Amino acid sequence: MHKPDEQDRVLAIVSSVYRYDVVDREGEKIIIDVPDFSTYDEEDFSILIKRISRLGYIAFTGPANSNRIYIMKKGEKSPYSSHIKYILVAITIGSVLYTGYSYEVSYSAGVPPVVVFSDVFLFFMIPIGFIILSREFGRYMAHRLNGMNYSLPILIPDPLPLGMGILGSIGSQDEPYPSRRSMFQAGIFPLIAGFVSSLMVIVIGSQLHLGGSTLVAPVNSSFRSVSLPLTYSLLFSKITSVSVTLNLIQYAGWIGIVINALNAFPMGFLDGGLISKALAGNFSKYISYGAVVAFFGISIYYPSWLIILIFVLFVGIKGPEPMLTTSRLSNGARILTGIVLFIFLVSIVPTPYHIIPSDIQVHASDQNSLVVNGTSGYAYFNVTLLNMGTTPVTPSFTISPSVPLSVLGPGGSVSPRQSQSYMVSIPLPSREVAGSYNYTLDVYSGISKCSVPLTITVVNLATEMSFDSHIPLTMNLAANQSATLKFTYFVPPSGKQDFHLLSYAPLNFSYSIIFGNITFNENGYWGFTTPFAINPGQTFSITLIPHDPTSKWIIALVDSSYTAAVAYVSVGDN
Repeated sequence: MHKPDEQDRVLAIVSSVYRYDVVDREGEKIIIDVPDFSTYDEEDFSILIKRISRLGYIAFTGPANSNRIYIMKKGEKSPYSSHIKYILVAITIGSVLYTGYSYEVSYSAGVPPVVVFSDVFLFFMIPIGFIILSREFGRYMAHRLNGMNYSLPILIPDPLPLGMGILGSIGSQDEPYPSRRSMFQAGIFPLIAGFVSSLMVIVIGSQLHLGGSTLVAPVNSSFRSVSLPLTYSLLFSKITSVSVTLNLIQYAGWIGIVINALNAFPMGFLDGGLISKALAGNFSKYISYGAVVAFFGISIYYPSWLIILIFVLFVGIKGPEPMLTTSRLSNGARILTGIVLFIFLVSIVPTPYHIIPSDIQVHASDQNSLVVNGTSGYAYFNVTLLNMGTTPVTPSFTISPSVPLSVLGPGGSVSPRQSQSYMVSIPLPSREVAGSYNYTLDVYSGISKCSVPLTITVVNLATEMSFDSHIPLTMNLAANQSATLKFTYFVPPSGKQDFHLLSYAPLNFSYSIIFGNITFNENGYWGFTTPFAINPGQTFSITLIPHDPTSKWIIALVDSSYTAAVAYVSVGDN
């Protein structure tokens, strides 16, 4: 119940602004009737609101044609509301960083994670923050112009694996809007500020050559492709190519464009909902219902939109009510509404991400590499990609276990039904330790992924073993010409030594090896995996018969400690 002295003070303030005939009580509401209420200025109601607010009261009007004013005590602010907002801020920061990192790392094979993360913070997190702060500055200005206090908005995170990190912000002021004009400005200012700041970020990003890996990697591709709104073709076709992959700054500007359009939807407490309520009054609830149905429809194609719906339904689908419902908007408001409608149409992207359908085949001409320890710090593999799809593809390369992978190629995309070759270089695990090392090279493009196993064998040369007394042996042959190599193990150990015979050759190279009384007809790499023993000081013969010309054929006899005798054979035409 109201204390008599409080009620008297409230009515005294009312009488200083309006002339009223009837005072009534309805629960804890004070209800007054003001004859000819429409003859008073909107500013008079603003004065009343400010004065009674000091006593802890608020005032609002009835329907548009009513002369009734309702006055009641302000509600208690929940002590948990601010905590929830701060928690959402923390979640949003984390999801934005995750989104930027997952986007950039798909272009950064071999780049240290610390470098990628620093690029994401500088070129993605800061631009996103600038766009959100610009939107909130617009909201702040709208509140200040109407005598309202600004409060932290509700940030909507987008933590899904294929998401944008943030879906926008919902105004969540601690006091009601005094008029339709204040509500209209609180919706229009953030949308215009967000659109302009997003354009600024995109322009800056299109003019900068980032120091990160996105622009300098010779071969790169994203696991996802963004859908470009009309903004790009209408405003940026002369500034930057709309077909290239967006760098981090441009990607941040693109997200700003999209989330700004989302907040323009006319439902609930979104910016578009405030504008709709200010323009259409009570009819806006039907517009909000329609927008919810449309939002649910596009959520079928992009589930993140459901996150916005949940927040809208939680905060309120009908949106806020202004305290003064009888106010009218100026003709300039309709012009600004047309501008916002244009912003919405050129910015909206129902499905932000789409997967580029592709079908690729990848093979390595030599999946096995032999490196004599100390002669090179890298192993090299020639990899060919064939695009079997109907659209151009741009591959990305990763390797496991992770090493600083280097890929040299022409860059750009591979046209349909065309192939492209790349030279992949892998650093040796250690130049002091011989052994066999297995890797898996993964090649991505769109939804396609091809994996190629690669093996590097590092061997040591030693004086106690050789082919034809050469360490190593280098020889030339003609196709179909035979040669017999004599292998000798000079230093006698305590007993027999086990060896493996390995042949390193391109896939399209055929040859025969006569080993004892058996002839092996092989193509490409071949490894005689069953170990065979050789007595100390014994001479062992191997006959080679190449059938095709090649510049690279390596024969090796390797013991258990990866000490080997090596022969380099070059085969010419007949």
